Amino acid sequence: MSFSAGGLVSGLNTKQIVEQLVQIDRVPITKLQSKKTSFNSQISAIGRVRASIDTLITAAKDMDTANEVLALTTTSSNTDAFTGTALGSATSGKYTMEVSQLAVPAKKRSVGFADSDTAAVQAGTLSFSVKGGAAVDVTISENDTLQDVAYAITSNVEGVSATIIFDGTKSYLSITNDETGHVIGSDPASALKITETYTGTTGSQLGLAEIQAAQNAKLSIDGLTITSETNTVKTALSGVTINLLKKTTAAETLEVKADPDTVTTNITKLVDAYNGVLKVLAKETTMNKATNRNATLASDPTLRGLKATLSQVVTGAVASLSGKTFESLSSIGIKTSTTGNLAITAKDLEAALSKNLTAVADVFTADDGIADMLVSTLKPFTQTDGILSARVDGINMSIKAIDKRVESMEQRLTKYRTQLMRQFTAMESALSLIQQQQSSLSGIV
Repeated sequence: MSFSAGGLVSGLNTKQIVEQLVQIDRVPITKLQSKKTSFNSQISAIGRVRASIDTLITAAKDMDTANEVLALTTTSSNTDAFTGTALGSATSGKYTMEVSQLAVPAKKRSVGFADSDTAAVQAGTLSFSVKGGAAVDVTISENDTLQDVAYAITSNVEGVSATIIFDGTKSYLSITNDETGHVIGSDPASALKITETYTGTTGSQLGLAEIQAAQNAKLSIDGLTITSETNTVKTALSGVTINLLKKTTAAETLEVKADPDTVTTNITKLVDAYNGVLKVLAKETTMNKATNRNATLASDPTLRGLKATLSQVVTGAVASLSGKTFESLSSIGIKTSTTGNLAITAKDLEAALSKNLTAVADVFTADDGIADMLVSTLKPFTQTDGILSARVDGINMSIKAIDKRVESMEQRLTKYRTQLMRQFTAMESALSLIQQQQSSLSGIV
């Protein structure tokens, strides 16, 4: 007769005893699993630090040119005739504007055809030259229709578009330059030259004729005449794009002036991103009595030192600006608080912007300015093989080592449980045999 280790003979809860003995030997596994949880918490913390640093790097890169830091607005006295947009590199000013001519593209049109889908065009070659460029030939095959020719032109000749116009009776091939105007100083006719050569004996010739000559835009700024191939004038005023819409009938004005509110908004984005990094670093590296040190980055000296390094960047002077109007963030109204955060004093920043807009931008955009210094300081942390990636790799290696040890220890525990069960089962069997013998002896007596 056999017994399981359930204590049927001895009256002991042997299964519970076995589990308690196993749990005692499981303590080292529990400690390892707790350590693994702490390591995973560190990886999550590193992810939060990295995200905040990435945000600051992006904000700094968005402030490394004058066009990104500064902002200017343009005001047209006649928005029906022209408008303007200004880059940060533009200069404030007010200009007298007159638009005497708009740029238009060259256009040619064929004679009328009875039907664009069936009427044949005489076979031959069309040779195109666009704005003085090299000639491009388009072959017209026998029985090609007006639609076929339009498709061949659009597909093969860069810089022109061909389409069919139907006036209710006849169809016409219309060819238009994609760009307005002609090369300044050249003959307007050079904008679109088409030579027709016919070799076929059937069908009709296109008979292309000019219906609109290429024309450049003409405007004057403070009395100076300016010619442009397009109605989007980008080079007349440095940093300003003027969009011509129609001719003016009288002198108008275009004013370019600083937009301090937008500049302040741009700077605030960088300040907020900087403070965001400090907030995350403080949360992930600061310890108190309730903090689980193993689950934080408090023991990471590199991250603890990052705050000090960043402070040096934002509180120090830009070396290349020594002796200039502004040479540091504090000189334009951006200072550190008692917590290390950056804070903007609005009236001081406004005063700096009013005094010298470009000099304010230089604090950020100089080769050794705040923007580039922040990027160069932070980049080693977020590179693929950088500081934070290396730290995560190291933690992952520790986690793998823990997993391997736990697996081995679990296997040993399984064997240990099986061994205990066998021993207790043997004990129950022995007790059962003794009881049987006692019963037999009692019967004899």
